[in-house]
Amino acid sequence: MKKRWINIGVIVVLLLYWFTPLTYHLKLHANQILAPKPVISSADTKLKFEPWSLKDKNGIAFEFDESFQKPAFIFFFASWDIRSQAALHMIDKFYEKFHAEIDFYIVSNEDRELVVAYFEENDFGFSPMYYNLNESAPLAYKMNYSYLIDLNRNIRSEETQIQKWNSNQWFKTIEEFLKENE
Repeated sequence: MKKRWINIGVIVVLLLYWFTPLTYHLKLHANQILAPKPVISSADTKLKFEPWSLKDKNGIAFEFDESFQKPAFIFFFASWDIRSQAALHMIDKFYEKFHAEIDFYIVSNEDRELVVAYFEENDFGFSPMYYNLNESAPLAYKMNYSYLIDLNRNIRSEETQIQKWNSNQWFKTIEEFLKENE
């Protein structure tokens, strides 16, 4: 009898996992919990100088280099990807703390209306940027890749997967990084 209740319990949990929004939230939080902490490296890789035309959330084009007055954080995402969604929630905390000192470029190549709707639904503090994959760019669009670039155009952090952008340890590292870039 006990084994039967255990089997029923397992089936109920699996059904809840597969057929309810619980799945989405569990996956989102699991990605956030399991994300490693980012690191800042020495300045040994220079960002290539190439014109990079981006568009803001209103579709207005601007050049990446024209706005390069502060260190830059770039994150390539897709609104449909659960790992990107988990990262965006962590980046939002990073943005809240450092948006005055760092330019944030949250970049997608998706349809603008879908992304804007996703951002409004989640009430992020930052706005998405867009670019056409057929145009040249100093960095290749690879989903969930992120870069931290200093004022000398050195890539100081290049991450190939989502990171724990909202940890206190990362915030302390960024404060030291910003002191170097004054």
